[in-house]
Amino acid sequence: MKNNSNDFNNDFFDNLIKRAKEANPVKPEDYIDEKTGLLFCGNCKTPKRAYIDFLGKKTEVPVVCKCEKEKEEEEREREKEQNRLAFVEKAKNACFPSELYSEMTFENSDSPERDSEARCREYAEDFDVKKSRGLVLYGSPGTGKSFLAASICNAIIKKGFSALFTDVMSAGADLVSVVKEDREKAEEKLNYYDLVVFDDFGMDRQTDYVLDGIQKAIVYRYNSGKPLIITTNITGDQFKNPKDVRLRRVFSRLFERCDFIELSGADRRINKLIERERQRKRENNRNITP
Repeated sequence: MKNNSNDFNNDFFDNLIKRAKEANPVKPEDYIDEKTGLLFCGNCKTPKRAYIDFLGKKTEVPVVCKCEKEKEEEEREREKEQNRLAFVEKAKNACFPSELYSEMTFENSDSPERDSEARCREYAEDFDVKKSRGLVLYGSPGTGKSFLAASICNAIIKKGFSALFTDVMSAGADLVSVVKEDREKAEEKLNYYDLVVFDDFGMDRQTDYVLDGIQKAIVYRYNSGKPLIITTNITGDQFKNPKDVRLRRVFSRLFERCDFIELSGADRRINKLIERERQRKRENNRNITP
């Protein structure tokens, strides 16, 4: 009696071998090894065929030689890197309000020796959504707070994390919006990202409406359990002695969940403006020299 099961297995196996050989064809430089009688790769000198036992029968099947394995691994790594770069580009576009911030990286810093910058670098290197505390970068204008916060975002995005760089007033305004869809979208954003940066949190222009929004934004992120970074011109004394009860509650949460890093020094933006003006004068002097 004909064994239909064996016939099916044989046909299925033969088709597999045929497709495997088509994917792994014989090349002009390939050769038959004298000892084994098997096909070897003429490039890496490793087998392209092997024997297996199939239903009690010695059967020759295709195998991948060493150089083809290396080529496949290189292709996987190349595809992996392309996917990583695509993620980084997409994550940066979602993170920052402007392409300008994408260039704010630790590699582009003009003062890498600062202790505050070293701490921010360490924070980015050790970033963990579940374990990392938040940061409050405070100090006078132009000391590089936004630069360091953006640098942290760029660094963790390269590692595969997501980040959102925004200002607390905008986030707060959406949370107290009369439009339900705007509130829900704002809440979703604050909960979704691995890291959220509230840039330029100040004491000025704080109406009751603004304060309510700020409080909601920081408290909502606080309740998400994920890290938060704030950059601000608020002084240490103002943090310790806020006049408004809502800010007192907000600051209390920041003290609990965040490490405070003070940035000091001259206004870097003014110094850069002065240096550009000096450079312009030097160029003009060279142009008028006989």
